[in-house]
Amino acid sequence: MATRAETLAIAALVTGPLAITLFLSASADAPAPVVPTIVLASVGVDGMAEPVIEPRSEPEVELVSEPMIEPVIEPVIEPVEPVIEPVIEPAMIAVDDRLGARLLVHDGKIVLTSEIDPAWATGRVRSKYKDWTFYVWQAVDHARLPADLAALPGQRVVVHGADGRSCVATIGEPTLFVEASGDLFVDERPSSQARREQAAELFEHPLGLVADLIAPSECTGLWARLADLPPATRYLPTALEGDELRAVRASVEAEARRQPEYKALQGEYEAWLKERREDGDDESVDWRRFVAEHLKVTRWDEIEGRRSFFEVALVYPSEACSDDFYGQAMWILDRAGDGAFTRRPGGSFFDPRAFFDSDGDGLLEAVRVDGFGGWQIVEDAPTGSVVDRTFEVRFYGCPC
Repeated sequence: MATRAETLAIAALVTGPLAITLFLSASADAPAPVVPTIVLASVGVDGMAEPVIEPRSEPEVELVSEPMIEPVIEPVIEPVEPVIEPVIEPAMIAVDDRLGARLLVHDGKIVLTSEIDPAWATGRVRSKYKDWTFYVWQAVDHARLPADLAALPGQRVVVHGADGRSCVATIGEPTLFVEASGDLFVDERPSSQARREQAAELFEHPLGLVADLIAPSECTGLWARLADLPPATRYLPTALEGDELRAVRASVEAEARRQPEYKALQGEYEAWLKERREDGDDESVDWRRFVAEHLKVTRWDEIEGRRSFFEVALVYPSEACSDDFYGQAMWILDRAGDGAFTRRPGGSFFDPRAFFDSDGDGLLEAVRVDGFGGWQIVEDAPTGSVVDRTFEVRFYGCPC
């Protein structure tokens, strides 16, 4: 039987490694211990065999890779200035800039524009010949017209006449139009072929886009204005005669003689008179008598207003296709409270048929006719008169 000392030795061998293992496993930082395997040999009755201690193999450790945590990159937020769209105010367009503020009226037709594109035309060219005047017209394609012109048909206009009367009409269908007078044809009654050829030649350069004026009764005049615009300031003429003329004539003539146009016209007339006298003409009068006979004074009074001005003209009533004197001069005079006359700054209006102020700028506008039947709206300006609207009547010489 084993002695007490041998028993304690065996117990130490058995419990010692177990205690070490328990101690090491309690440490979180220590590596796993190598626990030896104790194999006890069989113990006989005669005594205890020596224990055989086999070393324990290292456990296989599977390396688990830690998931890679990518750094979170905060987006860089740059301050953005707010984009402020500029506020574009609508342009202030004066009434006079509208196409229908003042339009010529010629022979009962309203002239929409004299700036023509022949590409507007469509359909057949038609014509009429009467009293040495040739009329040619052609329809237009509305789709080819500029937007402002295409919008005019159907609009209501107020038509103003030379006598101060007005009427309301509607703009009809537009057509391209040419009017020509003079020596156009050999025969007084030209053939259809001659008319077609002449019409084709004239229509290479149309003169105006015109339209009929549609009204319940006759409505014609010299100029027109869209009915939805404010009324224009208009003036009515009064030709001074007798005592009225004598009362102002001396002052008017004195102011006229101070004008450079007066002196220039006197020189032209005296040169013309010299040639006539050399040709044996004893009927033509001298300059002094010319002024006495042909100085014309017209007072223009504001309709429904109190303003007035005076038109002074020196014009010889010459006849077309003659060798008469064609020179002329014209001034606009204002009369002060003391009765003295002074010339109004600006241009001259030859042969005016109507005066008005359509844009309210205080400067006069006038409808005038040239020597061969062409019509214009002329606007006064400090530097001279400016042609604003026009309709030309082509002249091909005196018919013989």
